[in-house]
Amino acid sequence: MAKTISLLVENRPGALARIVELFSARGHNIERLTVGPTADPTLSEMQIVVELEGEPLEKIIRQLNKLIDVISAALADSEGRCGGEDGQDLLRQGC
Repeated sequence: MAKTISLLVENRPGALARIVELFSARGHNIERLTVGPTADPTLSEMQIVVELEGEPLEKIIRQLNKLIDVISAALADSEGRCGGEDGQDLLRQGC
């Protein structure tokens, strides 16, 4: 079953490459990737859809949270949302 990981990331060169490399190095495919702006121009909201469950999914979320460019990463709800409409809500909720 597809799961959506919601991230708040810094807009810095190489940020996307580091996030994608994390999945690639562990042999996981990204089914869908969406990136959009937030109210803060230095941050972006990212949605990553993957076919992972259980421990592998939890592990990749923990590893994403360790990346320097990632402010926060969490499993999104059934509608693919984690937090409110802008990235600042993600930051405030630690999502």
